[in-house]
Amino acid sequence: MAQKGYFDVPPEAIEPPKKSLPHYALPNFSVVLPDYANNEADVIRSAFNTANFRSIADLPDTVKNGAVNRSRFEKMTINRQSPLEGTAAAAGDDTVLFGQQRRLPDKTNRAKYFMEFEYMPSPYSLAEELAKDERNANNVKVAQAGHALTFRPADSRTRHAHEDVAGKFTEYIIDPFECAGDQVLRQKWLMDAQVLAAPFKPAGRNRGAAGEASTEMTGRQQLPEIVAALSRVLEEDWEGCPMLVCATEDEHIVVRFGMATLEEEPGLIAYMNVFAASHELVSRHKLRKVVEDWNVTPGDGYLYFTFRPSWVHVPRLEAFYALHPEDKVYNDRRAAAAAAAKAAAADGDGDGDDDELDGDGGAEAQLGAEFELAARNAMI
Repeated sequence: MAQKGYFDVPPEAIEPPKKSLPHYALPNFSVVLPDYANNEADVIRSAFNTANFRSIADLPDTVKNGAVNRSRFEKMTINRQSPLEGTAAAAGDDTVLFGQQRRLPDKTNRAKYFMEFEYMPSPYSLAEELAKDERNANNVKVAQAGHALTFRPADSRTRHAHEDVAGKFTEYIIDPFECAGDQVLRQKWLMDAQVLAAPFKPAGRNRGAAGEASTEMTGRQQLPEIVAALSRVLEEDWEGCPMLVCATEDEHIVVRFGMATLEEEPGLIAYMNVFAASHELVSRHKLRKVVEDWNVTPGDGYLYFTFRPSWVHVPRLEAFYALHPEDKVYNDRRAAAAAAAKAAAADGDGDGDDDELDGDGGAEAQLGAEFELAARNAMI
């Protein structure tokens, strides 16, 4: 018996070749991964925000665990499996044709318009109409009872302040506390009316940072009060450490701590730096930290900190020389040249030109010293 060839097989017996899925439709590892925990919360939040492709109508009626994700998957499945436009399946045939046609929207899964629902009128005046019907019913009941007017009790008349319950005259007694308040207020008005200008400030050359007069600034008469207040504040913070706060002959305020009972010296130094920079007492009395006498240990077992009041003025050059004593002695090249010229003139000539040269050299040396002093003051 001859074997049948390829062309002897009927066409209906040959299976059509299966069309492979495109690369973007192939399953990958992300398909089997679960959704993150906040997926449903993010979908609900985005549905209530503007500029989002999600809508509130897409959310399920009952929100339970996994209901939002199931609703999304059902919508995607219905949209993916809907028939193509212009195909036999769209016309009702079961045959599915492949093509690039647009899929028809699913009418059962879309949000309906307002005109598709049954209109149920609900007037805004419904509550007023119900209240009107109730009032009319009450009026009918009053008429049936034989009352032409609304019932009013006998004691419904408004009484004045001088009338009692029986309608008799009662003397009105004024509250004495109210009278006292009125007198105080009247006295205040009279005092305010006498003020013709701002509070008096005497004239003076000294002005504070806030514009206060010289009499309002801290002076020498308040030095004992400043020392007592400073001692009281420091004793509250360093109760177990012996200390002494006193004023010196040059009106500086010195704070002395005993190092024998002091546990941590760096802690005390840091505290005093912050105290001098930000404490209210130091700011109110305008006390300044003396840099050259701050955190000084002369070797007697004590640690010293010095404050300078606002009325004590010390040249800045002295403070600089106290911190840098090596810069106090300096050599000016012009002064050295003048001294050398003077010595040479004294060795060469013995006439009267020496006096003239000495005068020129001395003036030049004095000018050099003044220039050096002005330069150092500007640098400081």
